[in-house]
Amino acid sequence: MALKVQEASKLAADYLSVLTPSAERVQLEEIEYSAVIDKWLVTLSYLINEGDENPFALSSRKYKIFTIDASSGEVTAMKIREFK
Repeated sequence: MALKVQEASKLAADYLSVLTPSAERVQLEEIEYSAVIDKWLVTLSYLINEGDENPFALSSRKYKIFTIDASSGEVTAMKIREFK
């Protein structure tokens, strides 16, 4: 595992800013290293609507999970985070 936790979270945030330049108030929600697949799983959230009364409510934010190769630093996947 060459990539550190701070580097993985920054790579995910940079990737989000390129794909969704309108994303505001980006927050790191979760980060986990999986030794089985040698990848970081980074969950970020961002504000959907500036006018919402509570910007931290689940309905006001979108959540994305980024899979980042721990050896190369390449973002290999981005998925919508679903809550059950």
